Amino acid sequence: MQLLGERLNNHMNEKELKKLSREDLLEMLVSQTKEVERLQEEKKILISQLGSLKDGFKKAGALEFALGQMGVPVSNVNPGIHAAAIDEVIARHT
Repeated sequence: MQLLGERLNNHMNEKELKKLSREDLLEMLVSQTKEVERLQEEKKILISQLGSLKDGFKKAGALEFALGQMGVPVSNVNPGIHAAAIDEVIARHT
């Protein structure tokens, strides 16, 4: 038997929802609440990972700058640009 949460995700129409018992509706609500909590936790983890990635880009930018100052050839890619892009993504999702 298909789980009620999955049935809701598969676009139950309003008529089908009205036929459900209160117990079924409560089960669907609990299922959806758990899914929201799981997604919120996943979002926190991903934002933390983005922050670490941004820190890495900042460090790479500082290293690239220091190497450039010492006359060591470095790539034309600016890690600071990547860090700024990550800042923008984090700002949009927090």
